[in-house]
Amino acid sequence: AGLVVKPLVAYLDRHGYEVTLGSRGLEKAQKVVEGTKAKSVKIDVEQKEDLAVLEKHIKEVDLVISMLPWLLHTTAAKMAIGNGKHFLTTSYLSAAMKEMDAEAKEN
Repeated sequence: AGLVVKPLVAYLDRHGYEVTLGSRGLEKAQKVVEGTKAKSVKIDVEQKEDLAVLEKHIKEVDLVISMLPWLLHTTAAKMAIGNGKHFLTTSYLSAAMKEMDAEAKEN
């Protein structure tokens, strides 16, 4: 989890939102959520077997905030769109992300 994740988790938790932090490093994620009601789960979007875990968690939320490297946003975005969930990223819009705009607005 990057430098902005800890304050983001704390902010959302402080304002009453339920937060689930997925990270490829569970210990790191557990440290990020310390002192909050947020939960942490191990999810590595680069591992095929973890994609089902990612989708399971996406189905359970209202909003997906991706702090992944920009090359990996499309994986999470496609799952969010496919499950009718809002998707937010702090990264710039790649061509691949722009291509999903119309589908996202329909869902």
